[in-house]
Amino acid sequence: MTLYAVMCYSGISGTLNIFLTFIVGPLGKRRTTILVFAIAIVCGIVLLFIRIPVMSIALFYFFLYVALILGNVNTYLVELNPTYLRGMATCLSVVVARGFGFFSVQLIASLLAEHCTPMVAGYIVLITSGLFVSFFLPPDKQTLSNENIESTQL
Repeated sequence: MTLYAVMCYSGISGTLNIFLTFIVGPLGKRRTTILVFAIAIVCGIVLLFIRIPVMSIALFYFFLYVALILGNVNTYLVELNPTYLRGMATCLSVVVARGFGFFSVQLIASLLAEHCTPMVAGYIVLITSGLFVSFFLPPDKQTLSNENIESTQL
């Protein structure tokens, strides 16, 4: 059964990631980041109060999809750091994320077994702090379209 759960989670994650690549153009990186954080927070809060088993599994899946923001985070790292530091900043972010991912899996496993509700509540607080920080991200850069370029040349 675990294999099927992982297959479903991975398939939905890939599909949502492809969807986010199409939505980030019209919305922008900042709004997309805020949107993913907001959806994860709503799913987490509803997860605390829902008692239907299948619905709680679906909400828990979407609650964990906050990880889809990593592409946007790496984009901001590349844009905000000088050229000679971009590779190191991106590499460091991936290494730190994987390191914390390894330790957090061990921590989450023990907390889910014994203290499920406080663990989910703590994760909601953590995601809420990410949402708060995302409001201070720099605005997206606007590219000049062909019409704007032609009108400035006249």
